Parts: sequence; structure tokens; C-alpha cells
Amino acid sequence: MFEIHGGGFLGEALDDNGANFVGAGPVVYVYVRYRLGILGFLADKALGPHSGDYGLQDQQAALRWVKQNIARFGGNPQNVTIFGESGGGASVCDQVASPTANGLFQQGISISGFYNFNVNKIWWPADCKSKLQTEAQAQRVGAQFAAKVGCANAADVAACLRAVPASTLVEDGGQFLDPTAGGSIGPIVNGTTLPMSAAEAFKLGRINKVKLMIGVGRDEFNGGIYTNCPDHTIVANTPAQYQSLVDQQFGSLAPTVMRLYPLQRFPSPSPFIAYRTIMADAFSVCPALVSDAQLAKRIPVYAYQDDDSDSPGETQPLGANHSAINRLAHDPPASLDANQAALQSQVLAEWTGFARTGDPNVDGAPPWTRYTTPGRPVMSLVPAGDSALTPTSAIMMQHNCGFWDAVNRTAPWAP
Repeated sequence: MFEIHGGGFLGEALDDNGANFVGAGPVVYVYVRYRLGILGFLADKALGPHSGDYGLQDQQAALRWVKQNIARFGGNPQNVTIFGESGGGASVCDQVASPTANGLFQQGISISGFYNFNVNKIWWPADCKSKLQTEAQAQRVGAQFAAKVGCANAADVAACLRAVPASTLVEDGGQFLDPTAGGSIGPIVNGTTLPMSAAEAFKLGRINKVKLMIGVGRDEFNGGIYTNCPDHTIVANTPAQYQSLVDQQFGSLAPTVMRLYPLQRFPSPSPFIAYRTIMADAFSVCPALVSDAQLAKRIPVYAYQDDDSDSPGETQPLGANHSAINRLAHDPPASLDANQAALQSQVLAEWTGFARTGDPNVDGAPPWTRYTTPGRPVMSLVPAGDSALTPTSAIMMQHNCGFWDAVNRTAPWAP
């Protein structure tokens, strides 16, 4: 099991050392670091015709190392499962779509890899559904970045960029809450590592023939890291902020969205929960189901939705939020109550079973059929041993996916 950490391609969301997975195994656990931000993804014509995506290439270099060496550690080089959450979940989607990753892994687990949204002031557009920038687009912002750090008129732009202190490059590159401040800071379509966005590859079936487990949280938006600051209103703490954020994200569609999600429908604090629900439905839950259906035409897919609204350690009303199921999988078992411990045991058994056999059906866990079976079932993950398959139609109805799918098909961010 080869873990690709999250952090939005900007930081390292390190959970632990894999002890829970090894204990639930038997599996051999590998953790990989990769270049991030401007150092991992900057594109510029001075860096070659297919620049950018170095972070994804690092992941593939590590997978090649595993293929060559893991047998010495008791692992099977012909049975590798990549898994990750958030930026790591998006990386899994990218590796499924990358021809240069073909043959490097047999299974993938993408956790909370659908997190970008329309008016994006937080992350570089890089999740499993994003329309990635082309090499030409990324090179244009790369040239602007080169000028920003004093390299635009250098005789050798590449050499000049390499001479700039790493701290200066990072400081002048885009960051969390300011994703377009510099050059490219996340995956792009560079023509080799990624000939197209993962979402487009899913739609066209141009993917590596692997088995995939994929899902998001029911209340995906936020995850506890978003808070309002003077120049960024990100969460709705008041009715006025709710209206303003809906207007910002959806423009002329805002009145329709407000009718679908009226504040009086939600319990207190209703603005926070209402906006959280809209963002999860529009940009995570419903797009994930679209990808499930596209992928399942080509490869075995096991879809899940985290419905554990009482995730351990949360003090805000976040619900089943971004990457929460991954945090639960990594939590020390002794820190959990009996209900959450039962869900952790289930998830660890399913993930490690899927890694060993390509099938998450294991003793002590509920039956889990592929997404192509009647009803297109999704595993609803809840505590206390109550997880069960839910028909896609029920999830679509609950989350207004008929509306959001129509919106997303014609939206400017659609691949």
C-alpha cells in the first residue's frame, strides 16, 4: 500500500506511519514525499516543451522504485495499491489517467479527491473533476512568475530560476488562499505525464486498467481548515454571508440555488450548514457520482460515501467532512469510542483487503458490489457496524444531483 499524502499540492498532510494498515494487513506500507507548489509544478518554456507536473513524476519515480525493490521487504511488485486523500486523492485520479504510470500499480483508492469549486480563491484547480491548465496556459503564467522573481530578461531563464533561493520561489509562488499569485502550483496538462485532465480521461475512457475505490464525504466542503479572514469570506456565519457566497459562486443561478437550499430547511447554525451542503453537493458528491459512472464502464469501481457525521475530534458542525474517513483510518484505535472503532475496523479491513485482492469484500464487513451492478450501489460508511449499500438514485435525490449535473455539464470549469 503506497500512500500519497494530501495537502492540496502545497503542503504535507502527514497522518501517521501506516501502523494501522500494517496491523490490519498483511500489507507492506510505503509513504512517499513529492515536490509541491511552485517547486513541484512550475511550467515555463525555458524548462522544456513538457514542463510542470514534477510532483506527479516524483510519485511515479517512487512507484518504479517500489517495483524494483519492494520484494526485498516482503512485498509483491505486481500488486501495488496507491491511495491518498485530498491532493493525494486527486493524485490517484491523475495516475489513473497518466500513460507514464501504466503498469506501476494495480489498484487505487481515491479519498476526497473532489474539492475544487467554481469561483476558486483557495486552491489551484487540480482535483479529480478539474479542467486543468494546458501547457501553453501554464507557460504564460510561468513567464509572469519568472518576471516576478527577476528572471524575465535573463540570457538563460532556466538557469536564473534555478539560482533563485527556494524560499523566494515559494514566497512568490501561489499559495493557499492565493492560488494564482505565481506560476502553476498544481497539475497541468503537460502532454506527457498528463495528455488530458483526469476528468476528460475518465469521460473518454483513456485510463490505465486498474481497479478503483473512490468516494467523498457527504459534507465534503470545509474540513475545518476554512475560516473567514479580512479579505476572504469562505464560510457562511450569517444569512448575509450565505447570500453573498451563493451569489459569488453561482451568479445568475443564485436565486434557483437559494430556492433549493432555503435557510429555514437547515438547523442552527443554518447559514454555515446550508452553505456547506450546497458546496458539497455541487462540487463533490454529485461530480463524484458522474466520475463513478464513467469509470465503471471501463474498470472495476467500488464507490463509497462517508456519512459519518460524528467524525472524531471535530468542534464545528462539519458533518462528514473533507478527508474525515482518512483521518479516522489513521487515528490511534485507543482514542476512539466503540462506534467509531467499529467503523475504523471496517474501513481498514476493506482497504487492506482491496489492496491484497482487488475486492473489498472481507469477513466482518458488509457486502460491497461493484458500481455496475443494478442500482449502481454506493457504500454508505457510518459508525457502529451500520454501513450499507445505498442506490445512487437515493443519493442523487438527496443531493439535488439532477440539477447540479445539468449545471456542471455546461459550466466553464467543465473539462
